[in-house]
Amino acid sequence: MLQDERGRLVRREWAAPRVARELGINPDAEVDAQRLAAEQGLAPAVLEYDRTRRFMVMPFVDGEPLEADWNTRPARRRAMHELISRLRSIDPSPLPTLDVAARLLELHDRLERHAPERARSYRHELDWCSERMALIGGPVTALVHGDLTPDNVLVRADGSLCLIDWEYAHRGHGDEDLAGLALATRGLDEWSLAPEEFDVRVRARGLLDDLWRELAAALASDARPGQTRPMPTLKVIDRDGHEHDVPARAGVKIMETLRELDYGIAAICGGMCSCATCHVYVDPAWSGKIPAPMSDERELLQELAHHKDGSRLSCQIDMTEELDGLRVTIAPDE
Repeated sequence: MLQDERGRLVRREWAAPRVARELGINPDAEVDAQRLAAEQGLAPAVLEYDRTRRFMVMPFVDGEPLEADWNTRPARRRAMHELISRLRSIDPSPLPTLDVAARLLELHDRLERHAPERARSYRHELDWCSERMALIGGPVTALVHGDLTPDNVLVRADGSLCLIDWEYAHRGHGDEDLAGLALATRGLDEWSLAPEEFDVRVRARGLLDDLWRELAAALASDARPGQTRPMPTLKVIDRDGHEHDVPARAGVKIMETLRELDYGIAAICGGMCSCATCHVYVDPAWSGKIPAPMSDERELLQELAHHKDGSRLSCQIDMTEELDGLRVTIAPDE
């Protein structure tokens, strides 16, 4: 905790870029979401945000964590119902959309690289959730906190609620946060916008939490065996024209490597092929060695002011050992 003329403050710092990216933490989205919620009195205000040094500063909130048995307390139950309703009413348009089914696959793939045996134990549940999530839809018009548990809800002295830890916030379906709460609390399906789909969302959210915890543990313990072969090299020309030799893990998108660099890309959408902030130019010598872009990538590229021959979205290119030495230039900001 900090103290200055503004009062008691909290400094929020993010994990190293590689770990944050593996776990799906997006500081820009977190800050944007917290600001949206703060405008409605649902979160602390963001007083400072330093993207380069990876921290933000907010006021200290004097409150106690929401009780685990909140659903048995009429006043708390009413307050939580109002909280869910207000989150659903906030315009989340500045935030990236999260496809839950795609996120499950992404976490599972990352876990498979670090702890293959643990990943295999979730394959059946992943297939079940993926199949059923593909059959349900609904509008993605709600501000989703992404980790709405009693630990992340503070009860102020006047009984009002304040949400903290917005690191997984996004634009999504209005039942997503409710599904997270329902993992530990019964009787919330009556608040659902789509009761017939709610059980599927709850089960998918449970798997999401399990995969995240497994991946976090694998990263913390360095569960993946050390590689005996050197990693491929990605040759990156930054916006100032300087060339860098960067180790790049095979089997992951080159976007993942580029956005960990101080001179790299933003990749705001996290690899969903929806923002084009991972735009690069592939050296002509390599253009025939990588798969051609799909239609959605081509459409995004054609909308860019700096589009030219060799333009690609780095989130759509898998690094392989055969691409050792691939040379790309980071495109100008749009």
